This record gives sequence, structure tokens and C-alpha cells, in this order.
Amino acid sequence: QWEDQHKCRFCPYVSLRGDTLIIHERTHARERPFRCSFCPKAFIRKAHQQLHERIHTGEKPFKCQTCQKAFADGSSLIRHKRTHTRERPSKCCLCGGVFTRASELASHQKICHS
Repeated sequence: QWEDQHKCRFCPYVSLRGDTLIIHERTHARERPFRCSFCPKAFIRKAHQQLHERIHTGEKPFKCQTCQKAFADGSSLIRHKRTHTRERPSKCCLCGGVFTRASELASHQKICHS
């Protein structure tokens, strides 16, 4: 499996997939071939361009089945669903505090434990 690995020409990064390596190498070249149709922003991945363009179009294809609130991306919907389930998957190993987002846990640890 690793005999078919693809190595970055600029850093130690290695990938099993050639298309993943191409996207990775764009970060070194600062190459952003996917341009927004509405503003000057450009992106490494087409999916990132498409997601960004929803800011301009207002498209929100991900809908909460509980309250019907809609979101531009799936990860925002997943995060929102936790408001209904009260799920808090991020737990502080120092005090046991629980948080909805990993970023909230990181802020908590920085403020309370450093």
C-alpha cells in the first residue's frame, strides 16, 4: 500500500492518493484555481469555492428536521443539532467540564487552566 505513496516535492508530506497530493502542493505554490463567481476570493478546492458561494446566493440546503432552520454546510447543521440533543462531545480532562465544540473546550482550557 505505501509503495504507491505520493511524496510532496516541497515538504515531508506523503499521501496514498495522487489527487490529494496535488491539492496539498497547491498550498506551497499559493495556487488557488477555483475563483468565486461573485467576488475576488479564490480557493484550493472546488468544494470550498462552492461552499463560499453560498454566502452570496443564500443557498442553505441543510435543514434541521427538528426546527426547520437551514444551513449552508453540513457541519453547521451537525453543530446546531446539538442544541436540541444537548450533546457535548468535548470534555476537559482537567476539570471534567463539557462543551459543544472543540473550540469552546480550547478557550476554556486556555482561560481556566493556563
